Parts: sequence; structure tokens; C-alpha cells
Amino acid sequence: MEEKLRRVSGIFRGPCDRKRETVRRYRFGIAYENTAWPGYVTEKIIDCFVAGVVPVYLGAPDVSDYVPPLAFWMQRAMPRRRISPIGCACCRPQRRWP
Repeated sequence: MEEKLRRVSGIFRGPCDRKRETVRRYRFGIAYENTAWPGYVTEKIIDCFVAGVVPVYLGAPDVSDYVPPLAFWMQRAMPRRRISPIGCACCRPQRRWP
């Protein structure tokens, strides 16, 4: 699978040995769960907090029972037309998050 992804330009840049250091270069982190089942909250959103980035979350509808609701952006609550500018402008690597 890794070899197939290497053939697709711009998609795969190799394995990430230091996830926290890689994620913290950005302002936002994508935290999409594999399912949107109530109570199914995994490490994805926590990894963003540990790295010091704002999670853009898609998953458990009751995630606010586990994580403060103002600590992340719920993806489905954002208008579709607003997702692209966030992905393009705000998620570029930053030298430092103030």
C-alpha cells in the first residue's frame, strides 16, 4: 500500500515517526473518527490537544460530553464553502503558534 501511495504525487510523503512534532507545525488538526457512533471518541482529538493545535472534529455526536465544546471545531457545523479556505490558508505549516 505504501508503495502505491508513493506513486501519487502530493499525497504520501512517507511515514511519520514523530506525530506530535509534525502536527504541531499547523494551526489546525484533522480529527476524523472512523465512525460517528455515540461515545466513540478515540485518540485523534486528544492528539491534537497534546500537539497544541485546534482539532477539526468529525465523529461522535456526543463528543462534547467528553471534551469541552469550545475546545474544538465540529466539522459538520461548518458551512461547506468555509472548509476549503481553512484547509488552504490556515493549515499551512507555521513557524510558531502564538
